[in-house]
This record gives sequence, C-alpha cells and structure tokens, in this order.
Amino acid sequence: MSEQVKTEETLGTWLEGHHRVEGPSDATGGEELHIYAKYASGGPVYGESAGYDQFESTERTSIVDVTVPLHGALALELRTETDPETGGLSCRLGCAVPFHSPVRLGEAKGNLNDGVSMSFDYEVARGRVTVYVKNAWVWLRYDGKAMGKHLLFDTRLYHLPL
Repeated sequence: MSEQVKTEETLGTWLEGHHRVEGPSDATGGEELHIYAKYASGGPVYGESAGYDQFESTERTSIVDVTVPLHGALALELRTETDPETGGLSCRLGCAVPFHSPVRLGEAKGNLNDGVSMSFDYEVARGRVTVYVKNAWVWLRYDGKAMGKHLLFDTRLYHLPL
C-alpha cells in the first residue's frame, strides 16, 4: 500500500460526513433518497465533524452544495446560501448526468422565512423545486419529471449551522 493511500481519507469516512439517506415514506413518494452535501469549502455537512466551524472565516453565511440523484443517471444539483443574520436564502439549481457538464436550470433569492421556489423545463427534467427552512433544517420540495418518471418528494437536506 502506498503512503498516499494510507494518509487519504477513506471513502467510508467521507460518506459519513457528506451523505445521508432518507428512507421511503409518504414524504419521499415511497422512494429512498440519497442526499450528498458539502460546504463550498469542502467540509462535511453531516456527522460529528460537521458544522460551520469548517470555515476559516467568522462569517455566519453558509454555502452548501447538494446533489440528489433523481432517476436513472440524472441528479439534481443545488447550491444554497443562507445568512441567518440578514435572513437571506438563495439557491442555484442545475441537473447533471455522468460524463456531461452540468446544466444550469435557474436561480432564485428569497428569505429564510418564506423560502425560494423556481420552475424549470429542460429536455430530461421539468417541474418545480422549493427550498425552505423548517425546524433549523434546509428542506427541498420537488414536484416534477426526471427522465420521464414523475417524482414528488419533500426532504431535509442539511441542518443550519446556527
């Protein structure tokens, strides 16, 4: 085993901090959802080492990149930015498939109280997403089609580092 492999973080350790599973339920449309998230700095969003202390800055704004596989090879990609001091919330939405550059679907700005919503219509995905805060968690509501399959779910993405 090379020295480089010994010092690198294992995949299992990385997944503990960057992945969570939302089991099948009425809220997930009976689907099991896998949610992958990381701070823009690369730090973990889940697990013991999660938290906004991953930033070198003292700013309370957090930027989190989230990927939610939808159907087949299609994944929804979000970049959320929350600022508890101003109450601001913004979201950039895209979709991606392996071996192809991500496609930007839209961007919306709002606040932590009301959330943000946007509709999108692209070749392989169309519908509406809403990103909002409930019980100190950032949530995603998705109602649309992904590669021909209708999906409707409402799931927690990550806990706000308040």
